[in-house]
Amino acid sequence: MQKNLLYKTYIFFLVIFFNFLNLSSLYAQTKGDCSNTLYISKLTFSGNKTTKEQVIRREIRFSEGDSVCKDALPKLILESKQNLEKLPLFNFVNIKTDTLSENSLHIHIEVVERWYFIPLFNVTYADRNLNAWLKEKDWTRIKLSAGFEKYNFRGHNENIGAYGVYGYDKQISLFYKNIYFDDARKNGASLFFKIYKRNETPYIIEKDKYTQLKLQGDFVMNAHEISGEYFHRVQPGEQHTLGLAYNFRTVSDTILTLNPNYYTSPNLKSEYVYLRYIFDKDVRDSRTFPMSGYRFRLFAQHTGLVFFPKSNISFLLIRPQVSNYHRFGKKFSLGNQLVLKKSFGGEQPFYLKDALGTEFNIRGYEYYVVYGEDFALCNNNLNFELLPKTVFTIPYIPFEKFSKVHLTIYLSAFVDIAYVKNSDITYNQTNTLSNTALYSGGFSLNFLSYYDKLLRFDFSVNHLGEKHFFFHISAPF
Repeated sequence: MQKNLLYKTYIFFLVIFFNFLNLSSLYAQTKGDCSNTLYISKLTFSGNKTTKEQVIRREIRFSEGDSVCKDALPKLILESKQNLEKLPLFNFVNIKTDTLSENSLHIHIEVVERWYFIPLFNVTYADRNLNAWLKEKDWTRIKLSAGFEKYNFRGHNENIGAYGVYGYDKQISLFYKNIYFDDARKNGASLFFKIYKRNETPYIIEKDKYTQLKLQGDFVMNAHEISGEYFHRVQPGEQHTLGLAYNFRTVSDTILTLNPNYYTSPNLKSEYVYLRYIFDKDVRDSRTFPMSGYRFRLFAQHTGLVFFPKSNISFLLIRPQVSNYHRFGKKFSLGNQLVLKKSFGGEQPFYLKDALGTEFNIRGYEYYVVYGEDFALCNNNLNFELLPKTVFTIPYIPFEKFSKVHLTIYLSAFVDIAYVKNSDITYNQTNTLSNTALYSGGFSLNFLSYYDKLLRFDFSVNHLGEKHFFFHISAPF
């Protein structure tokens, strides 16, 4: 049975990868027949003291020698500006045009670069999210992290970094991302390595909340993972990624006594290899808080493969995700997201079987986790631009990377709906949120500033009648 699933999985990955890889671009430049054509004779750049010129050229919709329709030029400039702003490289982007002759243009691209070397020193929490920690305010669950991340390494939009975590948990992480192989910046790779140890880890869910195990003087769980990705970037906003990873984990025998389904084998250790494919098509106007455009993301992963049969892990997960944003009027926008997850194959261990409350969330249920093999989630936002993008300068700061700031404020009304399917009879005896309709509604106040920082304050009411204020540092979708 597992060999048959594995064979189908390989075929699935190969067919999807090679078919998507050869899709013709829907993003091609508009250079078709038109009555009034402009010739781009000169293209210049300024402000990119670190960023290589080829990185900027890769994101824009035109180059020297192009002939474009006059009516299409504003759209090409807007899309180029949005592509550059979605890179984590610039605080501000400005594209100017200058007429050299009747049909000849000079286009100048001016950027304000960010500060790329970020020393990391954070005080975080061992809980699943900030709201869960704020509910208990247990200061013993604090973690300290220190290290660095270097954005735009070598001026090629590469990221390299290392950091360690000390306190309630311990962790060492190393990574090198966006290593391109070619000048066209279409093919590249990323590498990751992580070792982590936990004083406390969830071992079961009861009353739709984690029940955690903590041991005195010993770690409950030790793990490490090494992974790599190859990606093919078709064009700005469209990418295919193949990932391969090895994960090793050991836990205390107490966990297996309390929850025999934590693993899918009686061993104290578990190791597996996963193969992952991601297709991502993103043509939103913003990476942080979009108001127009759409995004389609297909995630497929086979966990287990054939290398470690004693762990008894082998299942396939497919998760399509589509979001759409439609602006109407100058200040209003309607955003919708649909996420589906479907699992195939053998039994999944507890620590790999998640649904809502970890990576994906339904607002109003921040205190809960809902596990299951399959789920459907629909998020809906009606956004109003309360304060248009306002740029101001903070006095007495000599560095433009920090002194020049922008701020936008949005007011949102939202409705979320979700359903999680769980066929585990034992789980369903102590948890009530799976296999039932979940829904919530409320309002949000969103503050968007530079360096992709978004502060979000939610007031929500869920189907249980619970009313809460929640604080987040990311967009809902």
